[in-house]
Amino acid sequence: MKEKYEMTSPKLVCFGNPLLDLIIEGSELVEKYSLQPNTAQEVDTIENGMYNEAIERDDCGLSSGGCALNTARAFQWLSSIPNQVAFIGGIGEDEIANKLKALMFESGVIPAMAVHTNLPTGHCIAMVHDKERTLAANLGAASKFDPEHFSDHHKKLISNCQVVYMEGYFLAHSSEVGNQIADLSRTENKKLLLNLNGEYVCRDHKFVQDVSRLLPNVDFLFGNREEYKVYLETAKKSTICNNLIIQELEKSLNSEEYQDCSNLKSITASETKHLVVFITDGSQNIEVHLIPVSITKKVEVHSSLRFKVPVPKIQSSKIKDTIGAGDSFVAGCIEALLEKNASLMDMVQLGIYAAQTMIQQVGTILPNHPPKFIQVSMNEKPVKDIQNGVLSPIHNKNGGFSPNKTCPNEEQNKTMKKSVKSTSMPHQTMKNGAQLSPSKKVKLPPKGNCFEGCVNGYKPFIITPCEMCIMSSL
Repeated sequence: MKEKYEMTSPKLVCFGNPLLDLIIEGSELVEKYSLQPNTAQEVDTIENGMYNEAIERDDCGLSSGGCALNTARAFQWLSSIPNQVAFIGGIGEDEIANKLKALMFESGVIPAMAVHTNLPTGHCIAMVHDKERTLAANLGAASKFDPEHFSDHHKKLISNCQVVYMEGYFLAHSSEVGNQIADLSRTENKKLLLNLNGEYVCRDHKFVQDVSRLLPNVDFLFGNREEYKVYLETAKKSTICNNLIIQELEKSLNSEEYQDCSNLKSITASETKHLVVFITDGSQNIEVHLIPVSITKKVEVHSSLRFKVPVPKIQSSKIKDTIGAGDSFVAGCIEALLEKNASLMDMVQLGIYAAQTMIQQVGTILPNHPPKFIQVSMNEKPVKDIQNGVLSPIHNKNGGFSPNKTCPNEEQNKTMKKSVKSTSMPHQTMKNGAQLSPSKKVKLPPKGNCFEGCVNGYKPFIITPCEMCIMSSL
């Protein structure tokens, strides 16, 4: 009998290392099992009894985890339609697997797993004490996915989806499958996204070589600044130093010349012929680099395009945990990518919204509320919600971001609408990704209020904020 998930055609298919996260308060287990505080380490938690002790605690919180699974869950949270994402990885045949799959179904993610009867399901015990976060991980079955595990059902999911996402940790142990995924994605004309994920895998020469082989088939590449730095340093020491895409990527990252980021609004995300490189750097600017993939030696040094997008400030008191911020950024980017005619700026802004929402949660537990969209009619200009200093997206089911929640300040919002309709809203003007200056002197609305006009008539579902949105959220 086929499982429930085998009867669906998701929009997104994710490949990664699935983990059950156990989150507990206090440091007593750190001391009892002689763990190194405030760091991540691999531990045989089944053999030493740590898993059993942690799962029996009354304060033990459970969440499905792992980078790609975090992205899958955050993407599903952003989507208003259930069962839009399938997750593929390796699990065991045990109690941990049952708990993990139940959590995945609960969050709307469709599990399509390879089962290893001789390995435990991967899990990570997070011990939180004040600002310290000690992680004890047992990867188990999560670190195994061989070509024979890449089934016809998995291939059919790729054929039926629109976007394929692979985390770097998965590629690190399953490069042969990674190549098959990339080839099939290109054959089936699917968008392929890859995340570097970690500095330590970027130090591995084989991993760097595997990534370089995939790049001609990759549409979007994600990572933070340090990961790219380590990746390129390793590439210089390996046999791929003459790879033209790698060379162009290094030139672009070392360049200090940036184009006006407002140009990203005119680049349709699903139609770009470049390798789109996203670089995150905590609360600093998001960088977007467009690297030509059909490179010859005649390409000019500055043939790539570079942009910096400012990240709105968020009160430090609202930040609870930055774990999973990068994964959530990717989720927001994918949600925007799937919308018809969405721009690269849309991807960045929805990615920021998802990341800033998630860091206000503990661990990778999803918010218990839907994305804070604002109810507007299809014929009206979109409205922005800037609650908590976070830029929220607009949705509509005719190809944009679907409204499913009325603004909590509805009456005040109506008043703002009346006053704004007669006001010419300033266009967003960003110089070198930093300078913000309104083109007209306009009275700013109170912080946290919603108002229309943010789109400046660009597209009916665009999520790029106008200057007032950004300024009023600072």
